[in-house]
Amino acid sequence: MVHPHDNGQISDEERLMRTAEKLLLEIGLSDITPEMLRQESGLSEEAFDVVFDSLEKSGTPALQRLLLRYEERAAEEETIETQMEAFLSKAMQLMIGNGLDFIRRWIRDSLNMEQTYGMSIVFTFWDIVGRIFERAIDEGLLIDDTPVKHLVNTVSAEFFGTVFCWCIMKGTKIEPVHTVCNYCEKDLPVLLEAYLAPVS
Repeated sequence: MVHPHDNGQISDEERLMRTAEKLLLEIGLSDITPEMLRQESGLSEEAFDVVFDSLEKSGTPALQRLLLRYEERAAEEETIETQMEAFLSKAMQLMIGNGLDFIRRWIRDSLNMEQTYGMSIVFTFWDIVGRIFERAIDEGLLIDDTPVKHLVNTVSAEFFGTVFCWCIMKGTKIEPVHTVCNYCEKDLPVLLEAYLAPVS
């Protein structure tokens, strides 16, 4: 395996991760096959088997990396509401873009705490939402004793509740991205009103 910094080349693992990210955005996880992932990455069968032994193991880290990229982009927004909206809307597009089968499997895995596949995505999501609130405190947008954990739970319940409703309605009767954007524009400011730092 080549180290990423050697002669400008990247490791087999990094090559496969980048390929997984690209395919996740283009066609969604539920339509990716292991063979497609291997061929797109240009890895031999042996190299592919060494790096990842299943599509799920390559899919989850790729999803997590995309969520972290969305966090970086959201941090460029000026207010906490617009930061949260930027992150949640992209995260929602990513989740539902993978299709109903993926969401059903993800919900099933998430409900079974022994399954790391679904929960790893949830933990990454929680961490990012928490960091958005913590940055707002550091930047003087929110007061120091803002209950970050409570806010993370509230925002997460809205997000994952929307995903769940979309799933049980079989992808109809609800527009998830619009729903979370509307939440950030209307409900989140009300939720944060008591924690806003005084304007100096």
